[in-house]
Amino acid sequence: MKKIISFAVIAAMLVCHLSSCALSNEQGSINETKDESLAETALNEYGKIPINELPKKYPSDIAEKNGDYMDIHGVIFNEHLFDDFFEKVKKNEEAYLRRVSYTVEGDPIIHDFYYDTAKFNVTIDTTRDKFGPQAIEEVTFKYLQIFDMNGYLYFMVTNLEPTEELYPKFPADGSADDSIIVKFIGELERKN
Repeated sequence: MKKIISFAVIAAMLVCHLSSCALSNEQGSINETKDESLAETALNEYGKIPINELPKKYPSDIAEKNGDYMDIHGVIFNEHLFDDFFEKVKKNEEAYLRRVSYTVEGDPIIHDFYYDTAKFNVTIDTTRDKFGPQAIEEVTFKYLQIFDMNGYLYFMVTNLEPTEELYPKFPADGSADDSIIVKFIGELERKN
């Protein structure tokens, strides 16, 4: 029985490895994608490929190579990029952050956050999400705040006025439905 289970595990690992190699070869690197025209794409002022010119397939290995802040089901990559963004915002300096998160199906959802010292301009790209709206949308927010959502802390861009409360509860009444999570911080410490 152990031999059958071991064989099944090894076979599954081999299939996964071979399929990921085939996928990797199909998707190629950022310079091999989109008829190699991406290598010549003009970068935005922050040294990034414009969101509407990213390859249709944007797996995490390419996002990581491009230096994107990534959230893959709660596992964070390139966290220092958020820290840099937050420090610039605190100093009221212009700042930029590209956040790529992945759905349970593995589809990327991309957010570009631009802070111009007065507001946050956010570009949301769901064109790669099979079950999403398949659109690129631009929205504007006034604030970056920490919110308590059911005992968990999040950095969010929002138009809700800041309060004196250290970690205000995220409104459940729908008044902040247009707020966007930028980063999950962690569980709020509870006092017994």
